[in-house]
Amino acid sequence: GYADMQGGNITFTGVTAEAAGKYLLTIHYKAGEYKANYLEVNGATAGTLDFEATTDWADVTSPVTLKAGENTIALKNFWGWISVDYISIDPYQSQAFNLSASPVTKNATGAAQKLYSFLRENFGKKTISGIMTGDMSSYTLGADFKTHPDASDIYTRSGKYPALVGVDFLFASGPKASESWYMEYTDKAIGLAKDLWKQGGIPAFTWHWKDPLDQTDAFYIQSAANGGEYTDFDFATAFKSGTTESAAYKGIVADIDHIADYFLELQKDSVAAIWRPLHEAGGKWFWWSINSGKQFAALYRLVFDRMVNEKGVRNLV
Repeated sequence: GYADMQGGNITFTGVTAEAAGKYLLTIHYKAGEYKANYLEVNGATAGTLDFEATTDWADVTSPVTLKAGENTIALKNFWGWISVDYISIDPYQSQAFNLSASPVTKNATGAAQKLYSFLRENFGKKTISGIMTGDMSSYTLGADFKTHPDASDIYTRSGKYPALVGVDFLFASGPKASESWYMEYTDKAIGLAKDLWKQGGIPAFTWHWKDPLDQTDAFYIQSAANGGEYTDFDFATAFKSGTTESAAYKGIVADIDHIADYFLELQKDSVAAIWRPLHEAGGKWFWWSINSGKQFAALYRLVFDRMVNEKGVRNLV
């Protein structure tokens, strides 16, 4: 037999591991359409698993860390509605990484090369403490990054400040981007990044990219908007043959160029950063993640080409 998750949870108790360490979890499942659910190990969230639509039984695998003896593994409802036949636990086989000694950006700035080298040298050895900042309203433009409520709260709880601080271009594009509050929000993010770098920290930028046609102030597609504002922008229309004059293409390029100017401002001050464009591409909730992998790659390459080769941004990893 098998279990239908429906709107509930599925818990496996008594999952035995001979020794503490990393194992490979396999979930044998079936799903009529794409679903995602939370993975929980011994009461702690261990990530989100994607279950692709399948007409027959299929496998999803994920590394998990188990303690010696009995463990509990649970699938907690996110989108639910999958069938689970069984799970299995096998020894985890790590794979070697072949990381380039140089960043992908040719003629990267000295700061970018320094940041890339630091990340490469510590890869697989150390974990960088980091946070993603939330609201910028109570942060003063140009102030010490440590005064941001999120950084300050981390210090209150741990006695240390985060080495990596994430900020978002959430309000840098879209139909309201030119309004004063929205512009100030982004200016504060840039100011925080400058001060963080000056003090030896690592800025990391994410971009919740609003509809490039500025028809809606949204980045979610309808099925992920929970009744709120959404966009039906289809970026694939910008990549059809001979469409560089299309509104979709022009909207995409204008937004990319606008964000590039902020990075050029940081570059002028010898600041480098981690850049995370088109994030969570494996999901089904943003407009940039609903088309094929080939189409996504084309969009990603356009972001890189416009920023690096057209605008001259050379300070990003």
